[in-house]
Amino acid sequence: HKNAKPIEGILIYRFSAPLFFGNANLFKQTILAMTQTTRPKIKIVIIDASGITNIDSTASNMLQRMLTKLSQTNTEVYIARSIGPVRDRLIKFNIDQKVTFYKTIREAVDAAKR
Repeated sequence: HKNAKPIEGILIYRFSAPLFFGNANLFKQTILAMTQTTRPKIKIVIIDASGITNIDSTASNMLQRMLTKLSQTNTEVYIARSIGPVRDRLIKFNIDQKVTFYKTIREAVDAAKR
């Protein structure tokens, strides 16, 4: 967003495509690289999922691995603005046990600041 200001310790990442086997690794590598190279340390990743229109099982498995890796560095993940069918699939794959869902980016940021 053009008016967005950086918030120390928080990474907001928007992905605007279906998340599937063809781009799942790029998604994971981008987020991991950003969390590993940004200083000060990223403590919370907020995924703006409004542009993710579908997610397949390969991408769900990748998310599980990415969430495990991030938890090893005490990095939390929030998912904001996910559409119903995508959120339903994430819940089906038990990803809701490792992330917190928020309706808006603002709600996620407010929670991250607490």
